[in-house]
Amino acid sequence: MQKQKKKNLIVTADDFGVSEKANEAILKVAQKQKIDRTAVMIGGKISAEEVQKLLATGIKLDIHLHLLAKDFFQERKGEPRGGSIKRGVLFLKDFLTGKYSSQKVKLIWKKQIEDFFQLFGQYPDGINSHEHMHFFPPFFKISLILKNKYNIDYIRLGRKKENSKFKPVAFILNMLRKINLKFIQTSSLNTSDYLISFDWLDKPNFFLNKLAKNKKTELVFHPERNNEYKFLMDNNLKNFRK
Repeated sequence: MQKQKKKNLIVTADDFGVSEKANEAILKVAQKQKIDRTAVMIGGKISAEEVQKLLATGIKLDIHLHLLAKDFFQERKGEPRGGSIKRGVLFLKDFLTGKYSSQKVKLIWKKQIEDFFQLFGQYPDGINSHEHMHFFPPFFKISLILKNKYNIDYIRLGRKKENSKFKPVAFILNMLRKINLKFIQTSSLNTSDYLISFDWLDKPNFFLNKLAKNKKTELVFHPERNNEYKFLMDNNLKNFRK
């Protein structure tokens, strides 16, 4: 696969496949070349026409690994229920009780990658996951195994930058990132230095103007949210790349 060009801002749209609204919004911003990558959720409703339109944009297609039931895609209305701490506790419970053991997760994610190939005729350009589950060290090891098995180039593992919200989430992700870096040689890993979700930013334009020239930041949008779709369509983020 073609190596990602070095630049200090990578614009990603998450959740292609999660709903018709998400698919429509992501296709529109991709066709306008407002984003560099999109994260595809296998298991949702994605038509053959949408596949061809997305491929035609030429953007990178990542896989958004998940452990969600089918009814999530059928009933989803906006944000997941419960706060981040509650969801984290439930996730750990599922892991410790064996509902989502490492072996089970490996099989589930392997199938999602193979289903991605059946849908798009290619393996993903990158790996990330719903609610950053692949940051969890046992699952990160699985991500690395799958990354190597399918020759996937990019993996989301940036640290959360300062001047943004959700400090508890930032602390947890940054600690998990440090643990995960022990499993790999950073020089051989294609990832970003920083990871930011648009809804973490109080002042998006201030943040964009402060991007480090020698560091890569992955900025993640959810274009099905009206304010994020509008920001992408109204702004030329290429102006912030250095």
